[in-house]
Amino acid sequence: MRVALFGGKNRGSAILNKLLEFEQQVVGVFYFEEDPHEKIWYEKVQDVAVRRGISSFNHTTTSKWDLTQILRNLRPEIIFVVSWRYRIESAQYSIPPRGCVVFHDSLLPKYRGFAPMNWAIINGEKRTGATMFYIADEIDSGDIIAQKATDITADDDAKTLDEKVTRLYIDLLVENLPLLADARAPRTSQDHSKATYTCKRIPEDGLIDWKASAERVRNLVRALTDPYPGAYTFVRHGGRMRKLYIWRTSLDNDTRNYVGCVPGRVVEILVGKGIKVLTGSGALVVEIVSLEEDPRKVRADQVVRSLKATLGMPGLYFG
Repeated sequence: MRVALFGGKNRGSAILNKLLEFEQQVVGVFYFEEDPHEKIWYEKVQDVAVRRGISSFNHTTTSKWDLTQILRNLRPEIIFVVSWRYRIESAQYSIPPRGCVVFHDSLLPKYRGFAPMNWAIINGEKRTGATMFYIADEIDSGDIIAQKATDITADDDAKTLDEKVTRLYIDLLVENLPLLADARAPRTSQDHSKATYTCKRIPEDGLIDWKASAERVRNLVRALTDPYPGAYTFVRHGGRMRKLYIWRTSLDNDTRNYVGCVPGRVVEILVGKGIKVLTGSGALVVEIVSLEEDPRKVRADQVVRSLKATLGMPGLYFG
């Protein structure tokens, strides 16, 4: 088939490589520039396109009218959309005769919208997955072609779950590509009454609220750990307040009932492991951290050495 791909992140390059492995005629790749805060930990989809001699187009600098004409000139039989963050107009997605197929990292109709994988970890979900569906005007509402599920274990974080979901994307493509080529792929309407939605996340959303439960804080940390920007708090260090990124934590089994409790207060220095910090409900062991302007990841007990320390926004607990 003649294929056009709208792709971003690692999954865009993974799907492009798989399409080429299956000898699909990729006639054009559309990409976007990552935001400045986004860490690149994969081969960019546009770099794969250049290496393989495929025409590539920067969506960020392409008007919707130019985009429509480019697609008409490319004459794709099908469009695949992977890890994309911009709206594709009906004038564009209606061009290919075999449709426009989107990959989404949730089990639709649950978690329509932005960053569903990260939100699933934050919300303590035990299960997620990937959905392949036909595009529609309403966000993530189109007819489903196929879905695959995966567990979210207590040890999963953003990186491990991202790897699981990427494998599901590839499996969905491999299993359904022949059906799409022959126009035999299934279509199942979503139950829109069961839809849930997520909003776009920004780096500021990674600020830790120590009044939340220990489990909630841990979920936020593991949802935003490498390769994502990281959950963060503030600590007095070197005579000034500095941003402290937290990359790994574990739940503490201390059953003591703190009736004198300051959320964010360090109550134990665990030499060689980290620090124990109180939350709104329970205690959390903070293990791996890094200070702003210093990329080195170290044990928390190497940074915080005092039981007088309180983690949190400047001005909340400091007199």
